Amino acid sequence: MAVNYKSKTQLLKELNEIKQEYSILTKVFDYINDGIAIVQDDMVKYANIKLGEFTGYPKEETINVPYIKFVHPDELPKVVEIHKRRLAGEKVPTRYESALLHRDGSKVHVEFTVTEILYKGKPAVLAIIRDITERKKLQDEIISKAIFLDNLFESGPEPVALLSPDGKVIRVNKEFTKLFGYSSDEIKGQNIDDILAKEAFYQEATQLTSRTKKGERIRVVTKRYKKDGSLVDVEIIGSPITIDGKMIAKFTIYRDISEKIKAEKEIKKREERYRAIFEGSRDAIFIADENARFVEVNQAACELTGYTKEELLKMRIPDLHEETDLHAYKRYFHRIMNGESILSEAKIIRKNRTKVDTEFSNKRIFLEGIPYMHTVARDISEWKRDKEKIKASLREKDIMLQEIHHRVKNNMQIIISLMRIQARSIKSPTFTKYLQALQERVYSMSLIHDHFYKKQEFDKINIASYIKELTNHLFYISSKKEDQIKINLDLEEILLDLNKAVPFGMLVNEIVTNVLKHAFPGRKKGELSLRLYRDGNKKIHFLVNDNGIGLPKKVNVENPSTMGFQLIRDLTQQLDGEIQIESNRGTKIKVIFPEKY
Repeated sequence: MAVNYKSKTQLLKELNEIKQEYSILTKVFDYINDGIAIVQDDMVKYANIKLGEFTGYPKEETINVPYIKFVHPDELPKVVEIHKRRLAGEKVPTRYESALLHRDGSKVHVEFTVTEILYKGKPAVLAIIRDITERKKLQDEIISKAIFLDNLFESGPEPVALLSPDGKVIRVNKEFTKLFGYSSDEIKGQNIDDILAKEAFYQEATQLTSRTKKGERIRVVTKRYKKDGSLVDVEIIGSPITIDGKMIAKFTIYRDISEKIKAEKEIKKREERYRAIFEGSRDAIFIADENARFVEVNQAACELTGYTKEELLKMRIPDLHEETDLHAYKRYFHRIMNGESILSEAKIIRKNRTKVDTEFSNKRIFLEGIPYMHTVARDISEWKRDKEKIKASLREKDIMLQEIHHRVKNNMQIIISLMRIQARSIKSPTFTKYLQALQERVYSMSLIHDHFYKKQEFDKINIASYIKELTNHLFYISSKKEDQIKINLDLEEILLDLNKAVPFGMLVNEIVTNVLKHAFPGRKKGELSLRLYRDGNKKIHFLVNDNGIGLPKKVNVENPSTMGFQLIRDLTQQLDGEIQIESNRGTKIKVIFPEKY
């Protein structure tokens, strides 16, 4: 057998060619975009330049170094486990994502593609390492956006259903579940119209589905059924979702407008109510803007002015007034628009040029934040005529009442004169005394009518002034002088009508007369105090206090036998009052009665 032996020169030539090819391959490996590493006995036996760029080390510092030096600590357990299982012959992924540790401590996301090889006659692992930082960033961004969109969908403020083009439910959000009572799992894959649009609304719903299936966007107000069978007012907004012109799905918003519908009905109801009040008012109502132009009037305003509503809305306030009233109008208008409420009278000129006496009630109002003048006007022509008639009638009655009081007073004076003449002709001192007492009682009543005659008020009398005048008269006729009896008056101004004034006047007459006659006999000196006031319960208090000799012991205050005390008690009862009498170092009398019956 012949053996073909290569010459040494030929062998050297082949070896040189192999070295050249190896050099070319290593250069190619150094300049590709992926990192390449050969790991043998847990050491990096070969690494290209790109791997050094991934890790931040020069190429020569990546060779003959444990591979775990370049694996990020977060990924180290996983990478070591896969490497061990691969060397043990177990089936492990040939491609998986991981991360390298850069020299500066940063994390470099990579994808390993790993295969087993023989390197220099021994088992080794060849790893192709691809930088997926940008892809990972993009994936994370996509995931983040997906999470955001998912949260947006679930946490949206309005009920939303994601549907297939033919109307089948893909998913619904929380607000949808809250509104209709169905969970996503309950109706997923079912036709939305079969669930929400039963009976009378089914045909409408299928028509809407058909329109959105053709790519049309829809917006409609209608009703839909809840899970419990109740109806809810909704505004449905449907829109297709397309990619490259092809519809892949559609979303539908079911906006609950129950409260809105309810509020609109309430607003409409209120508008109708206020419109009815506005138009139903018998008084004319005008609303004018800041330029005094009418912006709203009612039918009564048209009837008052003779103009139609259309005509009035083209007019201003001055158009209805006489020239002489315009200055006052401008002054009032300015004050009203500054917040004053003013009641005024003026004449307005109707369309037929007649003039109408009118009362105006004016105030400022705000509509949508803008100030307007609100005026209620009333024709007072007839009222003014009636007012003049009433004034004339009242003047006649005042004169008549004045004359009546005057005549009553004069008649009583005649009676007093007759009794005085009669007393002179009677020889009996006792009977004369009785006549004198009657004269004083009649005088007290006459004095009341005299007060009514002198005052403008014919229904009430000032009791304070009456007491002063009566007391002065009684002091005069009793011949008591100021240096003998000092009188103290503390009288509140109180008005009483005739029914109360007459018995009260007689009561004052009896009490003061008794004090002047009996409390200070002879030339005994003393004090008499009269006080009149009204308490918080509208009760009148009349207090008489003297420091005279007091009442005789024989006088029974509770059951009096004398005419004077009997009359005092009877008059107190007429006043619907009560009387208290004390006699201790003088006499105290307190009369309390209500101001009105």
